[in-house]
Amino acid sequence: MKIRRRLITLAATAALVIGGGTALVATAGPAHAQTSELCLGSGGYSDECLNAWFGGPPVYDWHGGVTNENYEWVLLPRCDSAGTSTANCPMAGNPVGKDVVEIYDVNDGQCVGDENNDPNNYFAGEVTCPNLNGQGGGWGTVFLILGSQYGCLGGSLHFYNAHWSNGAWVDPAGLKWPTGAFGSPISLNNVNPYCIYEDDTA
Repeated sequence: MKIRRRLITLAATAALVIGGGTALVATAGPAHAQTSELCLGSGGYSDECLNAWFGGPPVYDWHGGVTNENYEWVLLPRCDSAGTSTANCPMAGNPVGKDVVEIYDVNDGQCVGDENNDPNNYFAGEVTCPNLNGQGGGWGTVFLILGSQYGCLGGSLHFYNAHWSNGAWVDPAGLKWPTGAFGSPISLNNVNPYCIYEDDTA
């Protein structure tokens, strides 16, 4: 497995001049070269991974190595241009210099956040992603990820949710679900979140 950092980038085509006519096409979005899964282990079928249930929008846990699991984390330049946390951003009192990310579905361009974009719903669902400045987007789409200093080993990471931590580093909360209960909804508000790996699948 490999843990991969993704930077949000702009991609734009040059102007095409054909027969005196000019066509300009421009696109913007995250750059993704490979697909991956977010799982408790190596991503095999016996593993438990984030799954866009029947293509979404609900996000449940399911066996690894199947469809609808092409998730990866993408750095957000929300607090600084490097995509890392600063004093009190994205949460009051948070550690500084840690990666601030979204969880991006490569298949459909949506991000993991509060299901149905309901700020009172702590179950995970796919919603609109933050913009290229790391602002906006659906409720619950901003995460702070922390590794070995906070108990995650082997490159695995805690995904702490800024919204469900109530915007403060007092009782930070993140991703968790009932272990072994395949097909269970994923919670964004657990104060003892799982350590999760990003596993390459291609």
